[in-house]
Amino acid sequence: DVLILDSYIVPVEEKFIQQHNWKKVVTIVDALTPVYRADLMIHPGLSADWIQATSTKVLSGPRYIPLRKSIRKNQRFEVESNLLEILIVGGGTDTFNFVGAVTGALMKIQDKFHARIFTDSSALPKQDSRFERIPLGSEFDTYASTADLVFTTASTTSFEFIAREVA
Repeated sequence: DVLILDSYIVPVEEKFIQQHNWKKVVTIVDALTPVYRADLMIHPGLSADWIQATSTKVLSGPRYIPLRKSIRKNQRFEVESNLLEILIVGGGTDTFNFVGAVTGALMKIQDKFHARIFTDSSALPKQDSRFERIPLGSEFDTYASTADLVFTTASTTSFEFIAREVA
């Protein structure tokens, strides 16, 4: 079997991810990814010249951005609402509490909007009725297809919103 590892938090010495347990290990990497032992590293990004100090083979650039075939352009024009729809997504682990920071900043704005917060984190400031907390899961695509504005640090998710033509 092949292990595809896309994580910031799995310890490098974790027994499960060691190369001898797998036929091949492939890691999805960026500047914050720990240096896992792998047979192949994939850096999905806009630049093809990403360099990592390693002897592991690296594939990088826009050709390697893993966009799902289910991604479709924003359908916002089909929704009858003039309320600004905002999504806040910090990625699977949200290591630096990005979702909490953006939520706290938006709380200070007096304007009307509807913000959907996608997170499994419990470290969020208290929100008012403009905010809706949704666990990460399959509903994400439905809401993403009608968003007006997205705040995210998740690199692959950022590329998906670019493909959807959402700010």
